[in-house]
Amino acid sequence: MPETHLSSVINYGLVESYTNGHYVEVFSRMYDPSGEPLRKLIELLGSLCQPYFRAYARYRGDDLDSELRDNTQILLQLNQKQLSKISPDQQPCEEYPIRHTIETDLPSYQLSAVTRIRTFHERRTYEVSINGTNYFCRIATGRHDHMFQNEFNALRKIKKCGLSLRVPELTGFVGVEEQLPGILETFFPHQSRLSDIDMAVAELDERRKWTAQIGDAVRRLHQHGIAWGRADASNILIDDHRNAWLVDFQDSLLTREPSDIEDIEAMDAAIDKDLKDLDKIKEFLCLSA
Repeated sequence: MPETHLSSVINYGLVESYTNGHYVEVFSRMYDPSGEPLRKLIELLGSLCQPYFRAYARYRGDDLDSELRDNTQILLQLNQKQLSKISPDQQPCEEYPIRHTIETDLPSYQLSAVTRIRTFHERRTYEVSINGTNYFCRIATGRHDHMFQNEFNALRKIKKCGLSLRVPELTGFVGVEEQLPGILETFFPHQSRLSDIDMAVAELDERRKWTAQIGDAVRRLHQHGIAWGRADASNILIDDHRNAWLVDFQDSLLTREPSDIEDIEAMDAAIDKDLKDLDKIKEFLCLSA
C-alpha cells in the first residue's frame, strides 16, 4: 500500500458493498486541515476495507428494494491507519421513517417493481425501468431532505401550470408506502452536459441557440413563480437533437401564496441569482458582450 500522510480524523465511515456490479460506496465524516486530496483518502480506505468487503459481500437483486434495504452495512472507524468496527452505542442513528408531503394522483410503485439500470454519482439517484420504460429516479436521503422536496415541488408546479419546457417531467413515485419515497422523472438520452462541450470548436449558431433556449426557459419559470436555483452549465443536458434541457431543481424556490415580505425578498434574491448565473453560462458559451 502506498505511503500516505493524511492528518484527517475520521469520525466514522459507512461502507456498503455488494458483489453484483462490484459496487462500493464509502461515506465518511472527516476533518481535513491539511487539504490532502480526497483521492488519497479513498486509496487508503480502499486497501483497508478489502478484508471487510470479502467477508461481507454478497449478491443483491437488481430491484430498488434490494438496493435500498437488502444491503450489508458496516460501520468502521479509522485510527492510525487501522480499521475497526464501531460499537453499537457509538453508531449514528438512521433517520427513517421518512415522511415527505406527497399529494398527487400520479402513479406510485413498490420498490420491488422497479429495476435499477444504473447508479449515478449523486447519492440515491438512478436510471430505472418500470414495465419496459426508463426513468430517472431520486430517492429521499432522509426525513430532512429539503432538496428532494424542492425538486418535487418545482416539477409538480411546472406540470400543473402546463408549461412546455425542456425540463424533466414528473411522472410518478416509488416507495411512498414503504417510507423510502422517490420521485420518477422522464429519462431522455443525452449526448453530454453543456459543461463538457469544448466551446472552442462548437458552432456559433449552436451556441446562440443554446443561449436562447436556456434563457427562455428560465424566464418562463420566473414568470410562473419558480426560481431554478442551480443555473450552471453542468446542469444543462444536450440531447440527441442538440437541444438544451434544464435539470436539477434541488435548490429551486417557489412563490408562496400568500407571501410576506421575507418570502418576497427571498424570491427576488433567488431570481437575481438565476439571472447572474445565466450571465456566467453566456460567458461559458463565449457569447458575453
